[in-house]
Amino acid sequence: MKISSFFESLNGISWFFIIVFASALLLIVLSAFFPPLDPREPPSIRPRIPFIGHIVGLFRHQIHYFDMLNAKYALPIYTLPMLAGKTYVVTSPDLVQSTLRVRDDSLSVEPFMINVVAKNLNDQSPEAMKVWTHIPKGTNEPFMLQDVTKAFIKALNPGAELHRLNLTALTKFSNLLDPIHVPQEEALYLWLRHTFTIAATTALFGPHNPMALNPSLVEAQWTMEASSLWIFLGFFPLLIVPKAFFARAAVQSAYSAYHAAGHDALPDVSAAIKSHSDILRRYGLTDSDIGKADVAILHGATGNAALVFFWLCVHIFADVELKGEIRGELLAIATEQTDKTAEGRREMVIDISRMASTCPLLYAVHQEVFRTKMFSPVTRFITADTMVSDSQGTSYLLKAGSIVQIPTAVPQTSADVWGPDAHLFDARRFLKPTVGDKEALSEAKKEQEKLQKKAFFPFSNGVHKCPGRHFATAEHLGMVAMLVLGFEITTLDGKAIMIPPNPEAQRGMSSGAGKPSDEFAKLRVKVERKKGWEDVVWKFKVAEEK
Repeated sequence: MKISSFFESLNGISWFFIIVFASALLLIVLSAFFPPLDPREPPSIRPRIPFIGHIVGLFRHQIHYFDMLNAKYALPIYTLPMLAGKTYVVTSPDLVQSTLRVRDDSLSVEPFMINVVAKNLNDQSPEAMKVWTHIPKGTNEPFMLQDVTKAFIKALNPGAELHRLNLTALTKFSNLLDPIHVPQEEALYLWLRHTFTIAATTALFGPHNPMALNPSLVEAQWTMEASSLWIFLGFFPLLIVPKAFFARAAVQSAYSAYHAAGHDALPDVSAAIKSHSDILRRYGLTDSDIGKADVAILHGATGNAALVFFWLCVHIFADVELKGEIRGELLAIATEQTDKTAEGRREMVIDISRMASTCPLLYAVHQEVFRTKMFSPVTRFITADTMVSDSQGTSYLLKAGSIVQIPTAVPQTSADVWGPDAHLFDARRFLKPTVGDKEALSEAKKEQEKLQKKAFFPFSNGVHKCPGRHFATAEHLGMVAMLVLGFEITTLDGKAIMIPPNPEAQRGMSSGAGKPSDEFAKLRVKVERKKGWEDVVWKFKVAEEK
């Protein structure tokens, strides 16, 4: 029988049943890819292109995709179906804090650290991945990732080890500034990024830090950072971003040699690096894999921190009045030593422990830089069904096996939270009111301040709060103190520098802080010693804690 004759022999009833059967089969297939929402789950935003629409949107617009969805739907929390899974996106300050403060392990970063950081970013060997992916069955069973996390928290929490780390970073930065005796031209962004990177990594890895000994590795690190999304995804980086792939290989080779030479055990190496190396060796990892794992440490220590430092410097040196006020604050914590150095130079000592109480405007500018320039997305993997609630008592179910994303740009730039000037940089926004002013605040204003505290979380919050937050803050403020007190940074003709436009355009999914445009990154400025401070050398101290 011909095929055409077969179809002609079917009557209308047969066609009806075929259509019903095909429709039912299609619904079964679609339900497998788009599982139905529990009524308690956040509302779903369906993609225009089934299955992959939101994935395409994220690749095309990266972190800006969340801004676009928020502008269109303005939902406090919603669900994005992606292939066979789903991602919950949280934007409401109430729900953000409820999510971040989940106390148990139902919202975890461990899958990200293992599958994205260890496997893709660090490119660990198959043998090392067996150790990273081993999940203990009991609470007493060893777990390398957990041991590493605890060691970093201990080393970077306030205390003697953190003080030592801070002083080492600031001393190295001072040494890098010291050769400036006559005015010199620098590409501001590249210069600040380079000096910050060397100072921060030397504080961690000690005098044998490969980047300090071979500065070309700094550029290799930032070449990798520029394409870090593809590195994180592990999606054929050799083919798609070969420059970043080989740059990472150069950095990993240098740090593997550092560990093979035993430099990580020397006295001037930070407790964080010593502990990290010791733990990985105890679990059987080779020097090669330890050096590869350093890429994640370098990314965490410089990737966003150097960019925040750049923006902090730009906003201060672009505003002559603001710079003068901050300089007045800093003079109160800088003391000139009675005796000069052996070379006959004046020694200026900065007490970094007094910055919090004596430099409120500098602190306020630092926070505003984070609010307007730092938009690291927060990611959590849901390992058990979890409920989150807002202040009105509305609760939402987050189902196990899904992902939570918190696009920090949405609450940090919301006009409902920060007012109509939310999109503008206000150096005094975070200045705390005096006791009298605080008492005079209206109830509405007090509630607004509470909402702002919930919307602003530059180092995340809860059990997964960034352990390096104290180190980064001390670096930023201490380094800026040296520049503001002892140097002038101007255009080549001696005028105030300009703030680069539209840093948001340079934000990506794998980096939080916006980068200046390529054109501005190469813009040259004049750096020179401040008149009367030409012979100053810098020292730092931390006052004895009571």
